[in-house]
Amino acid sequence: GTDQAVLRIALPDQAGAQVVRVENTSQGPLFASVIVGGQPAVSEETAASRNLGIAIRYLDLAGNPLDIGELRQGTDFVAEATLSRPGNRNDYYRELALRQVFPSGWEVSNERMTQVGQTQESSYSYRDYRDDRVHTFFSLGQKENRVYRVRLTATYAGKFYLPAQVAEAMYDNDIYAATTGRWVTIIPID
Repeated sequence: GTDQAVLRIALPDQAGAQVVRVENTSQGPLFASVIVGGQPAVSEETAASRNLGIAIRYLDLAGNPLDIGELRQGTDFVAEATLSRPGNRNDYYRELALRQVFPSGWEVSNERMTQVGQTQESSYSYRDYRDDRVHTFFSLGQKENRVYRVRLTATYAGKFYLPAQVAEAMYDNDIYAATTGRWVTIIPID
């Protein structure tokens, strides 16, 4: 965090070049940053890590590793995200967001997963469940790991795309981690 005033302004999403004009009407210094972001095309995501680590595992309900490349329709399982710090920054990470978007063939269960196997889930500030995604908001201290779980069901047969899973600081572009996306298949019940 900072004790200085911070103002974020979302610019309209328009094709082509845009001109941004900033005028300082005060006597104090003004610092401006323009951060551009977007959703990569399918299969074009790349894994990334800037001052934050992310690892995603998929587990059956007993806590055993599960290959999600091909799941049978009706399979219940868990996406387990582990967030970690590389230890090269001394500050406390505040206002982090883990954005997990799941394939449209998977159904998100809106229940808190407190145990998978014998491992407890980490605390968080807030969690937002939607039809195809879960956003988890949290903070992260030095040399601390956080583990978050989402229960899922392979509901609809077919081939679906699992987008990159992303964790980032909401107000610091230097704290970011992402996985790559991949295709997954749900095999129909005979």
